[in-house]
Amino acid sequence: VQKQLHKAQFCLRFDDFLIFYVRPRMLTPTPKWGHNRGHNTDAPKGDAPKMPLTALNCKTAAPSEKPRKLSDEKGLYLEIMPNGAKYWRMKYRFLGKEKRLALGVYPEVSLADAREKRDGARKLLDQGTDPSAYKQELRHLAEINAQNTFELLAREWHTKNLAKWTEKHGQDIITRLEKDIFPEIGHLPTRDITAPRLLIAIQKMEKRGAHELARRARGTCEQIFAYGIGTGRADRNIA
Repeated sequence: VQKQLHKAQFCLRFDDFLIFYVRPRMLTPTPKWGHNRGHNTDAPKGDAPKMPLTALNCKTAAPSEKPRKLSDEKGLYLEIMPNGAKYWRMKYRFLGKEKRLALGVYPEVSLADAREKRDGARKLLDQGTDPSAYKQELRHLAEINAQNTFELLAREWHTKNLAKWTEKHGQDIITRLEKDIFPEIGHLPTRDITAPRLLIAIQKMEKRGAHELARRARGTCEQIFAYGIGTGRADRNIA
């Protein structure tokens, strides 16, 4: 009788175990987990948070048949072309319009450099400036400066003054510029020339004993810079 009683109690306890522990877990769907606990492998890929790019991501990214993008943060992405070329771009909105800004070519422009350029563009946006338009303006100014070299300005000044000089005087001036000044600063944009840079050219003349010619050359440069200021191609007279 005691054995039958113990058997009955065991069955009751086992039934309780099935009712209160096993069956509820069987009825509740168990999520599928990946190798790392907590990452649901069945979750849509778009729901996963995007991670910032790493230097290794940029280096190992392979091209495909069509251009593809590797997104970083705050609008920055690396566009990979079918031929393997990689370009940094920034997507942004200005006055309600979506725009793109080119930030350079990888690997000449590293990930850190691209992020720095992106942050600079975002600061312009905060100030109400379109970074694309700002970049174009800088390029335009650089082209203007490249065309306004000291030699071009000096030759223009020389041509405009030929009528009031004797032929010999005019020839002496241009010869002095071609021999001593143009080799030193003639190729430079006028606005980029500093007083120490001009002084080097003058001192080279003085070192060979041509003190009077050096004085005249300096006076000529002073007149050229004054002409540059008057025509909007120089900011100050450094002579």
